[in-house]
Amino acid sequence: MTDILGIIGLNRYARNYFKADIAGKRFVSFDLESNDEYEFKHFKSKRDFNREVQYGFLSNNGDNFLYKFSDKNKQIFPFNTSLGWNQKIYKESLKERTFGVNFNEWGFEYTNLISKANDIYGNTATFGSPALKLKTNYHRLGFVYDTKKMKDKKFESDHYFRINVGFGKKIYRDVKNTPTNALDDKYIRGNDYTTFGFLYRYENDAKPRYLADVEDEDKKIEEIDLGSLDTKELETQIQNSNTVKDSNTQKFFSIEKYK
Repeated sequence: MTDILGIIGLNRYARNYFKADIAGKRFVSFDLESNDEYEFKHFKSKRDFNREVQYGFLSNNGDNFLYKFSDKNKQIFPFNTSLGWNQKIYKESLKERTFGVNFNEWGFEYTNLISKANDIYGNTATFGSPALKLKTNYHRLGFVYDTKKMKDKKFESDHYFRINVGFGKKIYRDVKNTPTNALDDKYIRGNDYTTFGFLYRYENDAKPRYLADVEDEDKKIEEIDLGSLDTKELETQIQNSNTVKDSNTQKFFSIEKYK
């Protein structure tokens, strides 16, 4: 499947998607997407380029395996050329690569996130040329448990757990309080940093536990002459009906904490 949208206003968007199934037990898919945003006709202000590859198969025992690789890229370009900026060299960039493996409800993910920022240094009329200002390199390992993908699921609600740990380094340019003199600048490796994350999500799309009772209540309400009830009795009838309907239909609940 190919979906390409040309220039929309001042943006250019394109997407190509391909998927092949083999005997209903194996599949492979490719998803390529790019989006260029133009501030003006000949000035590209931002570019996004993403690609994803998936391969999955179902074993003879009914076990599901899924392998996934994704590569997401974002670049932001400068506009002010009077200070020496080159509009063809990005001012900021972000690259995120993720590899994941799933076996039924169990999953593992590894993510590498690299961000870069450029700036202008020097003492010439144009302050030199764009050079690296800050770079971060972040690695994250995550473990996932998702009951939606269970092999033999015996309950209707869904639970999603994810625990991850990350670590990274920073490299930045020290201008030593002389931003117009690039000769005394040097790059310094910042302190290592570590992050921990936990996510739990609960979903329940099951029908009301007492569906038959709900239907009976609805019929009774329809048969009741609402005009014969006072305001308090009418509110009680409606509240009782809504309480039964909503007793087992909680859609979404999420807790997330990072430090």
